[in-house]
Amino acid sequence: MNEEQLIHHCKSGKRLAQKQLFELYANGVMVICFRYVKDRVDAEELMLNSFTQFFKKMDFFNYRGAGSVSAYLKKIAINESLQFLRSKKSIYLHSELTDVVEDNSEDSLDKMSAKEIMDCLMTLPDGYRTIFNLYVLESWTHEEIAQSLQISTGTSKSQLSKARKMMQKILTENKRYGTEKLG
Repeated sequence: MNEEQLIHHCKSGKRLAQKQLFELYANGVMVICFRYVKDRVDAEELMLNSFTQFFKKMDFFNYRGAGSVSAYLKKIAINESLQFLRSKKSIYLHSELTDVVEDNSEDSLDKMSAKEIMDCLMTLPDGYRTIFNLYVLESWTHEEIAQSLQISTGTSKSQLSKARKMMQKILTENKRYGTEKLG
């Protein structure tokens, strides 16, 4: 059964199709949720909430070809994660206009593997990690981040700069001490 047929059967309320769709996308949605919250149990709950929301809003979903299901699920997972962080008041962001400095030096993050970045990312405070995820991994603009998190664009830029510096420091310290594992 192809993806379009799966969506059609899901809209018809067929549980087997919903199960197949879940199995197809669960790991990807889990990875997205885990990037925002450190706790695996919370990430699993967010992943399940994302699918619940997807199935609730299924009638409003228009299949637009390959990638449209994963894009829609990704959007839901990010929104669920941000809502969770807001409800837990985990995103601690503060405005420091004087901290908005563009760092044009060579970025050691460009030389890191995906696993190293993920391990390093999980050591960041929630606010830094959230901004980094949205800007670097999701390609949101600072304006979109500011609007979504109800902060200024300057705060978004500042938090991203601090996140990058913290990650570079962690990477440098781990290489200096010869440790392989971050966190």
